[in-house]
Amino acid sequence: MRLAPTPIFAVAIVAVALAIPQLYEGEFVVFFLVDVMLFGLVALGLQHIIGGAGVLNLGHAAFFGLGAYGTAWAVEEWGWSTPPALAFGIVVALAGAVVMSPLLRLRGVYFAMATFAFGAAAFELFRLMFSITGGDTGIFGIERIRIAGDELESTEQVYYLVLGVLLAAYVVLALLVRSGYGLTLSAVRQSELGARAAGVDVMRIHLIAVAIGVTLAAIGGGLYAQFHGTIAPGVFDPAQSVALLAMVIIGGVTSRFGALLGALFAQYLIVYLRFLEDYQSLAFGVAIAVFMVVLPFGFAGVPAALLRLVRWARRAVAARVERRVVSAPPDAPDPTEPTPVLRATGLSTGYRGVEVVHEIDLSVDQGEILAVIGPNGAGKSTTMRALVGQLPARRGRVEVAGVDLTGRPTHAFVRHGVALVPEGRRVFAELSVEDNLLLGAHTRRDADRREDTERVLEALPALRALRSRPGAAVSGGEQQMVAVGRALMSRPSVLLLDEPSLGLAPLVVDRVYEAIEGIREAGTAIVLVEQNVALALATADRAVVVQRGRIVLEGRAAAVAVDERVRDAYLGDRSSPGRG
Repeated sequence: MRLAPTPIFAVAIVAVALAIPQLYEGEFVVFFLVDVMLFGLVALGLQHIIGGAGVLNLGHAAFFGLGAYGTAWAVEEWGWSTPPALAFGIVVALAGAVVMSPLLRLRGVYFAMATFAFGAAAFELFRLMFSITGGDTGIFGIERIRIAGDELESTEQVYYLVLGVLLAAYVVLALLVRSGYGLTLSAVRQSELGARAAGVDVMRIHLIAVAIGVTLAAIGGGLYAQFHGTIAPGVFDPAQSVALLAMVIIGGVTSRFGALLGALFAQYLIVYLRFLEDYQSLAFGVAIAVFMVVLPFGFAGVPAALLRLVRWARRAVAARVERRVVSAPPDAPDPTEPTPVLRATGLSTGYRGVEVVHEIDLSVDQGEILAVIGPNGAGKSTTMRALVGQLPARRGRVEVAGVDLTGRPTHAFVRHGVALVPEGRRVFAELSVEDNLLLGAHTRRDADRREDTERVLEALPALRALRSRPGAAVSGGEQQMVAVGRALMSRPSVLLLDEPSLGLAPLVVDRVYEAIEGIREAGTAIVLVEQNVALALATADRAVVVQRGRIVLEGRAAAVAVDERVRDAYLGDRSSPGRG
């Protein structure tokens, strides 16, 4: 769920915005809201760069400043009216973007730090170019906004102009996002590699997104200069870039409407914390930190947070009602019947607003292998992630050796004896094989870690000769062994294996499964998700078949293997399951 105004809500917001100047006497509130809208315009441009293209720009205040100084210069030196002066400010800011464009070849933290340095350099230029910018003292007495020869004398007139510009920018961005450009922009943000594979020119999309964001920043800067009548370098320093980033994060990086709310919230704090004087910055930082703890996804996460609150309230009410129901005492457990090492009851989970797994019931005993089979997309890996706490249970519970760990973090599951070997192995490429293993026992004493390393190397002897090699320098099958060994270092009572044969040659698969059978013989319970259904059923004691997030068949592995539905769907015409 994302924060986005519906058409009716949007009309209501615009109506309220139009009425505000008529509702308040004096200029303070209107003046404040003009500033909010100007910073909201700049934040809207930054949101398009970060939330649209996935490019973390920490120098956005530089373009805010370039637009302001360019507009002020055109107005003061050449006597231009506001529209052509704004156009000149946009050109100046885009020229700065051209200077910054080589930085787009960088990625991640390198690009972020490079843009921060760009913003710091622009700030120093604003201070040093006295003949153009007025140096540290800035430019004073800038002519007020003038359109078609008429000067906007009142704050109310400026308010309506800025509101119109902001609404136009918002609508244009909304239309762009729904265009073919928006489709490629979304693809680039989610996966540059995938976008390139689809023929998208990633650099071109990044340049367009930056140009749009810079244009909005320049317009905001030019209007700011004429509205206030004065500008100085301090308004455009690197701290302002951080403040703009805070506005976007507060609103939620994926939400345009959230960026405007973030600007309102941040400007409110700046204005109403001024009484703290020297402690204003500290108070501002604390307020932002508290806000992000309460709403980590910003205002854009409010609908999802409310939905979680409603679900929590419903569960709490249901639990209270259940406790009040008078029922016969349960039968005493059979002392001869072992407690499952791992049990999931009514387990439902998913991603964000989508439930993928529904009411799963499964258990596995000590020294037993449970195979989980089903088509791609059935929810097998999602179930495995929920069994180790990586995905929270929406309903149901997960017990380890009789202890309810529902809602606990993954490290709590690991400490209680559950270890996951994820699909794709996730070996740490820069660590040696031995260090990869040691990571699985990082909380224990050195002596215990050495003892466990020897135990794992005895179980997986192929790794002994590879101890000093980097994780990236061993084969796929050896990486699978490393991932299994790392999980065994935590001394698990139950091992979750997600697609252990994926991408491996048949001979290597045999070695991996020999190791799996050895682990089972040592008494460890295993839950196995495997694409090779015949191999999984030949290895497992019991099996469950998952389709569309639900268990549709379960039983002894041998019985499941001869079930007509399983044979038709997964085993073809094979007479019996086996390796290969």
